[in-house]
Amino acid sequence: MLRVHFTADDLARVRLAPGIDPLWELLLSVHLLAGPDGPVAFGDWRRRTRPRLTARLRMLFDLAPRWGYSVDFLTPSGGSTDLDAGIEEVLRTSHQRLRADLAQLGGPVRPWRRPLADGDPAMLRQLGRSLREYQRVALAEHWSSIRAQVDADLLGRARTLRDSGVERLLSSLHPATIR
Repeated sequence: MLRVHFTADDLARVRLAPGIDPLWELLLSVHLLAGPDGPVAFGDWRRRTRPRLTARLRMLFDLAPRWGYSVDFLTPSGGSTDLDAGIEEVLRTSHQRLRADLAQLGGPVRPWRRPLADGDPAMLRQLGRSLREYQRVALAEHWSSIRAQVDADLLGRARTLRDSGVERLLSSLHPATIR
């Protein structure tokens, strides 16, 4: 079990997200789409979505493999609830961060990695187009349902915080830690 120690100042800064984070939804859906297994509820979505994926989207599957490390720059800490704002934040990632994240990424070395690590503007634009295209192809038609699920989860977590405090809220963040 992972144990995180908080100071009083840390606890004072605990906040719930304001809403859905499109880049986290995108990243986690890439993980779900990449594998043959997973919750049965996503089987039809995987079967319908996979044929619609273009070669350009292969980059996202390389940056966010199903298992292991996914580059952190795809989910900036700003936590934007707007897809375009989140993508713009990704595209403003420092060259140092791009290089560090890509150096940590395993798997086959693709020819586009070096230019992306160097912050090549054309490669960054390609990444932005890939993120937008993936959202359109894989998530757009389900977005209202995804948003409703996230909103319901946030409402439940707000109630937990209100009724039981930060300790119970934090212990509810992963099914393996629920007491």
